[in-house]
This record gives sequence, C-alpha cells and structure tokens, in this order.
Amino acid sequence: MSSSKKVLLLFLALLMMLVSGCGGSDVGKVSYPDGKIAWAAHSALSGVPKELHDGVQAKAAADGIEFEAQNAVDNANLQLDQVNKMVDDKAMAIVLLAMNGDSIIPAVERANAAGIPVIATNRDVNGGVFTNVINDEKQAGQIQGAYMAAHLPQNAKVVYLSGDMSISAAQLRWEGFKEALLDKRPDVQLLAKTSTGDWTYANGIKNMTLWMQLFPQIDGVAAGNDNMAMGALQAMKAAGRY
Repeated sequence: MSSSKKVLLLFLALLMMLVSGCGGSDVGKVSYPDGKIAWAAHSALSGVPKELHDGVQAKAAADGIEFEAQNAVDNANLQLDQVNKMVDDKAMAIVLLAMNGDSIIPAVERANAAGIPVIATNRDVNGGVFTNVINDEKQAGQIQGAYMAAHLPQNAKVVYLSGDMSISAAQLRWEGFKEALLDKRPDVQLLAKTSTGDWTYANGIKNMTLWMQLFPQIDGVAAGNDNMAMGALQAMKAAGRY
C-alpha cells in the first residue's frame, strides 16, 4: 500500500473518531452532531491533497454528513477569513491545509475555544491545538535520495525541483534528499536547485526547459512533489531527452 493511501486511511479513521466524539452515542450506534465537515485548503487541489479531499468527501457522503470545501487560492488572509467563518457556522470539524502556519493560528484558537476539532494535514500549523496527519517528510526525501544514490553512475550530475521552501515539508524533503544522496555520494554534482517553487506541473516544465538549455549533461532529476516531476518529464520528452 502506498504511503498516500496509508495516510488517507488513517486520516479518515481519525476524522470520524473526532467527529463522532463531538456528540453522544448509543451502544452499537454512532450519533453525529449537527453541522458539517469543513475543508479549508490553501490552493486548488492536486496530488495527495486531492486524494485526501476526495476520500473525506466520499466518507462524509456515505455517513450522511454535509461537507463543505473552501479554497484560499494561495491567500493567507482569505484562508483566515474562511476558517473564522467555519467556526462561526459551527462546523463539526475543520480539516486544515494551511497556507501559512503562523497567520492561521488565531482561527485555530477560535476553533479550540468553540470546541471544534481541527485536523491539520499536508502542511504544519505553528500554534493552537490540532491533530496532525502527515507523512514523514524527511523520510520521503531520504528514500528518494537513497534510490538515486544506488542507481546513478559515477560523477553524475543532477538537478532538484524544490517546493515552497517557506514550508517545512519542502525543507524536510530537501534535507532528506541531500543527506541520502549528496552527503553520501560526493562524486554527484548538484547542477541547480530552485530557490522557490509553487509545486506545480508548469513550474516543472519551466525550470527543466531552462536547465536543459544550460546543461548538456543531466543524469538525474528529483522533485519535491509529483506535479513538478511530471512537468519536468514532459519537458524532457518535448526536448527529446527522455
């Protein structure tokens, strides 16, 4: 089973446990409180966040629970307003993919005061009380780096597409990758690494297209998420270098 599927199953089990805990229950029967499960995403969904969204939405529908999703379109102030409204509307639980781990804290604290469970996933939150359901981001980078260390030829040259380095997930994935490959294989040369990234397919295409123009030899490409990796792959195919 993939790590994303394991996270999804854990996520669903935890969410339903927290939601059912908001109300009373009879023997053999779970009683859900009034309200809805509110989903607060930082941006348009793709990859693992979309899998989580679709899984929660399907589970809520199967259990007869209303589900509402909001997208902050990469705007931390908008997300703060959206989550505050979820609290005002007395959501039974809030699933949070934070745009900014600091600016969202007041809304998380308001949810805490209102007794509304908050489940954070995909990105960290730096305050308030919440349950966190995430992958081991550093381990993900280590697995990626270890695979390349085992398969790259001597004196290989690689490039790295990072996500938004202001987010801990991007930092930890890079750290794990660096430790497992670059620190253990000093013969491997890092040609380029993006200093910022928006996790998107378009970002992978753009940077990989530029790097192929700059570097005649690229032996390995690593990326902080699937979208950027697929964009890089498309750029390589278009250039006849795959």
